[in-house]
Amino acid sequence: MRYSSRFPLSFGQGKAFLALSLMAFLVACSSEIEQALPAASESGGPVTISVRDAYGQHWVEFGVQCPYTSVDDISEHLGLEPDEAYDLGSYDTQEVVYLKDADGNVDFDVLDRLDVTLCSHRAPEHFGYRGWLPADLPLIFEVNYDGWALTGVGDTTTE
Repeated sequence: MRYSSRFPLSFGQGKAFLALSLMAFLVACSSEIEQALPAASESGGPVTISVRDAYGQHWVEFGVQCPYTSVDDISEHLGLEPDEAYDLGSYDTQEVVYLKDADGNVDFDVLDRLDVTLCSHRAPEHFGYRGWLPADLPLIFEVNYDGWALTGVGDTTTE
């Protein structure tokens, strides 16, 4: 999903109500990865899913943007155009998962760190700076006080 925080400044009354309702709906929605985790957690213990499991089989690669990463940094790191990147330069409450399909099309999903984090202190070292990764890479999540946290990749965990 592509989320935008840019809305026109001049609305009529009806349009303003519609825009505010839409904004409230988007804030209430959870990310696909967050939705996949609770469904998988019924087995108890750590949960292993891939980006493809959460977002769909058509994605071939993904990249992670951790808090405080600017548009310039993530654009250079993932080879994106600046208008394809999300600015987290002064934010610590969000992370971004970038998704790339076989044709090179890029989309992204903004994660609320209170619900799910790929950049936790328990994640593999420098996970957010590894560039594009295969979308079928097994990601291991565990519940912690902040919600779901990435704790490992493949069949090894980082404790």
